[in-house]
Amino acid sequence: MFKKISVFLVFALMGAIIVGCGSGSDDLPEVLALVNGEEISKEDFEAEFEQYLLGLQQQGHDLDALKDDPQFKEFKPQVQQQILDQLISVELINQGAADQGVTKDSVQGELDEFMSMVIEGEFGGDKDEFEKVIEEQLDLSIDEYKELLVQDLVQEEYLEKNIDFDAISVSKEDMKEVYDQQVEMMEAQGMEEIPGFDEIAMVIEEQLMDEQVGLKVQDFIEDLRADSDVEVKVEF
Repeated sequence: MFKKISVFLVFALMGAIIVGCGSGSDDLPEVLALVNGEEISKEDFEAEFEQYLLGLQQQGHDLDALKDDPQFKEFKPQVQQQILDQLISVELINQGAADQGVTKDSVQGELDEFMSMVIEGEFGGDKDEFEKVIEEQLDLSIDEYKELLVQDLVQEEYLEKNIDFDAISVSKEDMKEVYDQQVEMMEAQGMEEIPGFDEIAMVIEEQLMDEQVGLKVQDFIEDLRADSDVEVKVEF
């Protein structure tokens, strides 16, 4: 896959903690959008918004204080719109995958490989301990956890079938430009030991590659949306 799943990223994105700063969803309709006839529900939206709030909480923000924060109130509609757009994009990808026969069965081998890698690498082969962590930290059964992973793998396989990620390349000139910018920042911060270009070249290359991947996926999703019947039923 063009972007392997990290167990730490999975843990971060799939937490199921309900936090105290709500989405203000009482005023939202039960169906926020239709994507080729398929519903994006209020429930789906609320779940994603809670994850956004959880991220703020993990960064040290006081969610109770945010409810009355004028700045939060100002940018909240923009965040809500971005979350809805993300849900629409995921639905478009899932529909495209189904149309091209990318199914749970087709990614089962990758799922098994990933599960084995995590259990062996992070838990010393202790499957029971792994399942305990999933249940306690994510409030998910192992089957629910696998289902979420399968969804991610299906989406990745579909994108790989339709986007030429192998054509992505990063020039040394671009890498050097980023390095020079980072050196300026480090010098401005008063850092005395600044790593040489060769020391962090791989990190810079990966960063630029990830950016290129993101742009290609974004362009592809925009094309999908343009060719689809998307009806948004809410204005934030």
